[in-house]
Amino acid sequence: MIRVVEGASAFDVVFFPTGYPFITSSTDSKTFVTKQNHSDSAYTYLHGLTSESFKMSLLKANKILIIQLQPWILCKLFSFSATNFSNQELSLADVDKDFTNTLEELLESLDSASEIITKVKQLITAKLNFNDFDERFFAAWKMMIMNKGNLRIDNIAEDINISTRRLEQLYKDAIGFSPKLYGQVVRFQKSLFDHVVKNESLLRTPLSYFDQAHFIRNVKRFTGMTPTQLSRSLSHPVQRSTCLNSNLYVFE
Repeated sequence: MIRVVEGASAFDVVFFPTGYPFITSSTDSKTFVTKQNHSDSAYTYLHGLTSESFKMSLLKANKILIIQLQPWILCKLFSFSATNFSNQELSLADVDKDFTNTLEELLESLDSASEIITKVKQLITAKLNFNDFDERFFAAWKMMIMNKGNLRIDNIAEDINISTRRLEQLYKDAIGFSPKLYGQVVRFQKSLFDHVVKNESLLRTPLSYFDQAHFIRNVKRFTGMTPTQLSRSLSHPVQRSTCLNSNLYVFE
């Protein structure tokens, strides 16, 4: 999914673990990213698949481009191992300077959002290389999403007729995460979706978790907050919108 936000005002938001990577590019002003007390800035960022929260800040921008990618795209877009992008917020110019320059030129020179989106789609499609990609990963990934992260790894492996060891390798090669960690992120994403969209309380145990203690541990691990603090954070309209727009289940 590709979006162009025009006339963006200043924002300061926290991104919680996401189930897919994305690229952000802005005109006029650099985006600041803070993670584990380290801050950096760039006009165009590559945000890898993450199991950690991070903060993004922007003063203002005439246009912001947001490219939401499928979890397995990065290694096919930039010809690096997916593990190089896991839990990383990178200046895209450090990964592929030519691609970054073209992306920024499109955003700067074109006025129409629809034209920008069309050109960016063409740019990405032309660059993708799916040679030697094991399509069994797609089946394993879909099963994980459909079961909201609650699926034993050995059951997935059995259903697609491969060993658990091979399944582990497929996940790491395609997205840089083990299936266990990705399942935990998916489960957490589903609980956030149900809270934001269905108004389900974070103070009760979501159906995808064994008990309240299990859920609290995951919330603290992924956000550094308690469920009460997380619920309060998500009551802010901008933070709520950010959480929703970065959620796997919005595009299910």
